[in-house]
Parts: sequence; C-alpha cells; structure tokens
Amino acid sequence: MKMKKVILLAVSILGGLLSVNAQRSLPDALKAIDQERYDLAVSILLPLTKGGADPKMLDQRAEALYHLGDVYVQTNELDSASYYFEEGIKIDPSFVLNYVGRGKIDLLNGKTAQADATFDQAITKLGKTKDYRPYLEIARAYYLYAKETKDLVAVEKALNYEESAKKFGSKVARVYVTFGSIYLLKRDANSAMANFNRALDYDKNYLSAYVARAEIYRNAQNIGAAVEPLEEAIKIDPSYAPAYRELAELYSESGQYQKAVDIYKNKYLPIVGSSCGTNTRYSQFLFLAHEYKDAYEVIKKLMQTCDVKPVMYRLLGYSAFEIGKMTEAQQAMESFFQKQVDTSRIYASDYYYMAKILVAEKKDSLAYFYISEAHKRNAENALDLFSEIGRNNYADKRYKAAITAFDKIFEHGGELTPADYQRYGWAAYADSSYAKADTAYSRLIRMSPTFLPAYFQHARVLNNYDVTGEKGLAKADYEKVIELGETDTVKYRIQLIEAYKYMANQSVHYEKNVDEAIMFYEKVLVLRPTDEEAKQNIDILRKLKKKP
Repeated sequence: MKMKKVILLAVSILGGLLSVNAQRSLPDALKAIDQERYDLAVSILLPLTKGGADPKMLDQRAEALYHLGDVYVQTNELDSASYYFEEGIKIDPSFVLNYVGRGKIDLLNGKTAQADATFDQAITKLGKTKDYRPYLEIARAYYLYAKETKDLVAVEKALNYEESAKKFGSKVARVYVTFGSIYLLKRDANSAMANFNRALDYDKNYLSAYVARAEIYRNAQNIGAAVEPLEEAIKIDPSYAPAYRELAELYSESGQYQKAVDIYKNKYLPIVGSSCGTNTRYSQFLFLAHEYKDAYEVIKKLMQTCDVKPVMYRLLGYSAFEIGKMTEAQQAMESFFQKQVDTSRIYASDYYYMAKILVAEKKDSLAYFYISEAHKRNAENALDLFSEIGRNNYADKRYKAAITAFDKIFEHGGELTPADYQRYGWAAYADSSYAKADTAYSRLIRMSPTFLPAYFQHARVLNNYDVTGEKGLAKADYEKVIELGETDTVKYRIQLIEAYKYMANQSVHYEKNVDEAIMFYEKVLVLRPTDEEAKQNIDILRKLKKKP
C-alpha cells in the first residue's frame, strides 16, 4: 500500500473511531500489536498522535507515532512506516525511538552503513538515560533484517544490543523473547528455550513466549510438543491471534494443509481481520490445500488493493493454471519473471509451471525453453513435458513435430516410456524417417520382448530397406509375430496374415521351399478364406510342383 493511500486510510479511521477510542491508551495499542490486530492498533494510536504543543504530551505523541510506524514495519509497508517515524522526529526531536525507526527503514531497505550510523545517533541522543527500549528496538531491527537476509553479522549486532537491553530491562519479558528469537537464527535452540522460559519466569501470562516456544518444537518437527504451548496460550486468552497463526503454520509445515486453512480462516482471520499481509498468507495456505479457485480469487482481490510482491504473481499463475485459466496463467507468470529481479528466487517449479501452461496452450517452441530451464534446476518430471508435447502432436498427426519433441528428451539425457517409443516409432515411420523408426522399435523390443506390435512395425520399417525381401531383413521379426500372434489369432489376425505372406515369399523365392510356401498361404486362408492372392499363389505353386 502506498504511503498516500495509507495516510488517507488513517485519516478516515481517525474520523470514525476518535470517539470510540477516546478511553484507549498506549498500553491498549501495544496489546493490540502483540495480538497482531494491526487495524485495531492503528485506530487506537491515531488519536494519541493528535494534540497541541503541550510539552507534557509531546512524548506520548512521539511514542504513538513510533508504534504507528512500527505497525507498518510489521506489515512491510515501509513508505508509510517512514512517514510516521519522520513525523515523530519533527514533533519531538528528543524522543529517541523515532530515530531507531528511521534506522529500521534504512536497514530493511539494505542501507546497512546508513542504518548503523542512525542507530549510533539514537544511542548518543539517549545519553545516560537507562531506557532499555531503544536497545531492544534496534536489536529487533537487526533480527528482522537477519531473518530476511540470513546475514550472520546482523545476528551478532542484534545480540550485542540485546545485552544492553537486558542491562536496563532485566525483568522485562519481551527482552528475553527477543533474545530467544535471535538465538533461533543461530540455530541455538537450547539458548532460545532458556530465554523464553526466563520471560515466563517474569510474566507467566506473556503469551508471545508460549508462541516462541512452539516455534522451537516446530523447527524440530515435533508436532505434538509444539501444539502444547499454543494450547496453553489460547487457554489464557482465547482471542490471542498469534497462537492460532502459529498453529496454522504448524499444520502447514506438517502437510496438514486443510487444517491450516481451517484454523487460519475460522480462528485467526476473524480476530485480526483481512489485510494485505494476512490475505497473502491465506492465499498460500489455500493453494497448498489444493483449493485453487479460492486461492485465485483471494489473490485477484489482493492485486486490486495492495502492492504485492512478485511471489504473488507466481501464485496467481500456478492457481490460474490449476483451474484452467491458461491465458491469465501465462500473463501472471510473465509478470513474475519480469518483476522477480532477484534470480536466486526463481525456482525450478516456476519454469516447470510456465512450461506446463505453454504446453497446454500448444505453444511448443516457447515451452521448450522453460522445460530445459526446469530440467537444469532438477525439476521433477520436467522431461515428461517433452513427452506430452510429443503425444499431443502425435494425436494431431503432426508427426514431424512429434519427432522433434521426443528427440528433445534424448538431447536432455532422458529416456522414453515403452508407449512413447511406440508413438515415436510410428511417427518416424509415417514421416519416412526410417533410421529413427528402426532405433525406436529396436529399443521397444528390448524393453518389451513380448510386445507383438513392436516386432510387426519393426518388420515394416526394415521392408523399406529390403523391398523385394531378397536380404530377408524382416524375417526374424515376422517369425516373432507368428510365434506371439498364434496364441490369439483373432486379436492378431491382420498381423499374422502379413507375416504369413512374407514368410511364403521368402520360402518360394529365396529358400526354394515350395511346400513351406504353400503351408504359409494355407494359414492365410484359415484366417481369411476369401484372400484371392493366397488362393492364386497356392494354385501356381501346386502346378509348379507337378513340373519336372
């Protein structure tokens, strides 16, 4: 959401809720933030930012502006967050937290050196004041940055500031929960748990600590242990939204996607309300639960009201494909590839889905590129898409295009299935590409040595190299056709008749065995009594036998 839009929304909320929240205070807003009820927090904080120049009120107004800005940091709307931090500095330059807020924006925008300098400025302004909050908020800033970037230097900076926060706020539960969360980034679960437990020692009802403990068990894939602290938090406060969110995440990570959707939809969202952030995660749960139509509709609404990240174009493309909206799916994926400038965040599945979309639209030449890219990145079954293109073209009798698609599989080191070798062989035969047909049927015979059609078609291919039969190239294949086909003469009647005639021709012309030739023609008449060619040849051969 752009800054101007947020500010206008804030003014609207202020106008409608000023009287309702007249009795609300800063602790109420902080509680709402902890519960992830950000709309409620905004409605409480906005009235607290108003007032005259009374020095007694400046600190409250400046602090309200800081927390208002921090709400928008939590929802990743940094332009709006920056606006409120700067407003806080304007009305009370001596209030340190808004300088911390300014540093947060620098840090989350990747301006690390500038952020370091701003944080130093904040601590300098703090002087000898024993206030743990600036240290804690700087530590949280580095934590958010490190969580996103995996920057280990930022983790160490976060720990250093936490030590100072603990020095001045040694009995503040929030300090220890933040400490624990930072240790989780270091994969130090023992230190993390010790700090979460310490937070509960100072405040047994500090619900964030229960959720944080559950996260440790979730990371260890201990589902049963993770559920227990969340149920404790819900027992203390049934309206505590983060516990339901963590439950949804827990079920999602364990593959129980439908449960995740149910909790997020029916427990979490009714408490926190719909927003850009919550609906983004909701759409992801819906997709994982294979509720593609609902995911598609949620994403479409998001894109009308929110500035979404490139990942949402990905999810829109995936969902649109799954419900058959191919044109829209292609447009969404094209937007994703254009907007995702960090190529390390383009995955094999992105190329694979784009390829599937293009295959469905029969845009073969475009699909080839994305299939190859998916295969490079080890996308499972990527080469199957070449096979699908081959099958589609084979069904449409576009044999040359089918051959090209099947050849792509070989180019990428893949192998055809027996069924695809049969299609490939027939397409090559129909296209007069006899060498490829020969290879295809030879491979199919090795894979399926009792599959009669492979021998039959291979024999036909070889006949093109030996039109008169003089070399007998097809003899072995036709013999196998006879061996396999005589077990079911009804099913293989056509193949057997052709094989008998070939063998009769071989017998009379190249093996000089008239009796054997007559025998093969008689077998033809058993299967097709009206076959005139067989009748005539039998008559000729019998007359031939009577001659000296």
